Amino acid sequence: MKAGDQERAWERHVVLRERTGARITAALVMVLFPAWSLFDYWLEPAYANRFLVIRLAVGAFAAAMLLIRRSPNGMMDRLATVVLVLIVGINIAYFISLVDHITIYTIGFSLIFWGFGLLLVWPWAFMVSCFALTIGIHVVFWLASNHSDLESFLGLLAYLISAAAISTGVSIARRRLEHQAFIASYELEDKNRALATALATLKAAQERLVATEKLSALGRLIAQLSHEINNPVNVLQNNLEPLTEYLTTIEQVLEIARRQCSDPSGELARSWSELEIDFVRTDMREALSSMAAAAERIRTIQNDLRAFMRGDAALPIEADFNAGVRSTVAMLKRTLGPKTVLFETYGELPPARVHTGQINQVTMNLLQNALDVVGASGRIEIETRAEPDGLVLSVADTGPGVSEAAKRHLFEPFFTTKDVGKGTGLGLATCYQIVRAHGGTITLDEGYRNGARFVVKLPFVAG
Repeated sequence: MKAGDQERAWERHVVLRERTGARITAALVMVLFPAWSLFDYWLEPAYANRFLVIRLAVGAFAAAMLLIRRSPNGMMDRLATVVLVLIVGINIAYFISLVDHITIYTIGFSLIFWGFGLLLVWPWAFMVSCFALTIGIHVVFWLASNHSDLESFLGLLAYLISAAAISTGVSIARRRLEHQAFIASYELEDKNRALATALATLKAAQERLVATEKLSALGRLIAQLSHEINNPVNVLQNNLEPLTEYLTTIEQVLEIARRQCSDPSGELARSWSELEIDFVRTDMREALSSMAAAAERIRTIQNDLRAFMRGDAALPIEADFNAGVRSTVAMLKRTLGPKTVLFETYGELPPARVHTGQINQVTMNLLQNALDVVGASGRIEIETRAEPDGLVLSVADTGPGVSEAAKRHLFEPFFTTKDVGKGTGLGLATCYQIVRAHGGTITLDEGYRNGARFVVKLPFVAG
């Protein structure tokens, strides 16, 4: 945290600290100042009733202080406390000018100063001014009284001045210590935040390495599976057509034998009916047709996987951009929610020199993000088109869109709006790096209002 930020935080802390001190001061005056009437009735019964009315009035003012509206900078709390202290000082000075037990009342008067030193953290100039005004009021009332014992007056005055000086020193020292402790705690908190950020970054990097290794292992596994699947699929497809032809030949022979058998009650006719040969012929053809469709589906899935994994060569190759997008879309179609609709629009594109696998990864990341935000229902649109300056790929969704706060960090590594454990914040950052490496751009369409739409632009000839 910067020094300016620390000082501003300290100022906010001081406001709260002074507000608390002002409330405690008002509460103590509200209770203790009227309670001193017990000493009035014991020591100065002649003035006790008069003093009680004054004490109750001051207590009511202190209670009203607790209800005043607080200012943002704390100045209202400070001024209200000064006014309260001055009012108390005026009344005590007035009491001392009348009573005979001056020493006890002066000691009671000094409790205000000691309380200041213990409760308040005002700047020293403010405290000295408040103390000086209070002592000045005491001097004025003393001079206006009938007391003529100068020596006692000077002694009590020295006592009040020393109490004010000590209280001011205590307050200043405590203010400095609180400031040092506050700044130290903020520096420690700042270091803790930096450490937490570093740990989070390290953890994310570790997770990325693990994920990369898993993807690498998955790629090798897919390559092995593709090879292993390819052989039995070839066997199936190579034998399905001859089997169909053999079935046709057998059916022809059976039909000839059936026509040559003139006895409807003979063994051939009976077996034909019992074995349901007509149904078997139809069902066998449907079974062979289903097997051919299943084998073709396996072949399609295999081709999609191979198309997605292809293109990891060190140099870009001339490729059909639409074919790469289609193969990626075909893979993700199988993960669509029950009410998710995917619309595809492919324009007429010239061949482009790209890293096919990397561009497929960009398409995969954008589509996966769209699927994550729309959930089980929504609309996703993917479009390719040619513009005068290059190829365009856009992916739009009907999700909640991107917040203003998130827009500033969209392509930063490790930034994610997904829940913990559901995203590493690397998808869009990876897309950004890949597109930039191809000499293109990737942006969020600010004018799109139905959700979010990302637009990738690539030059026709990319290095």
